[in-house]
Amino acid sequence: ILYIAYSVVSITISSVLALLFWNRRKVAEAKYMALMMSSAALWGLSDFLSDISSSSYHKLFWENASYVG
Repeated sequence: ILYIAYSVVSITISSVLALLFWNRRKVAEAKYMALMMSSAALWGLSDFLSDISSSSYHKLFWENASYVG
């Protein structure tokens, strides 16, 4: 259960950072950081959903979705 809490915190931090960098997208590097943080959030979310999935079909779906992030 501690792993779930760490995953939720990681997803939240990555999402907040992606939004903060996107709001400062006039800076050249901010766009790339926003893209990287949103990819990390997507990867973390799909990994988290894979961990809590009960059926093997859904687990496989979320495992494959984690490659996008």
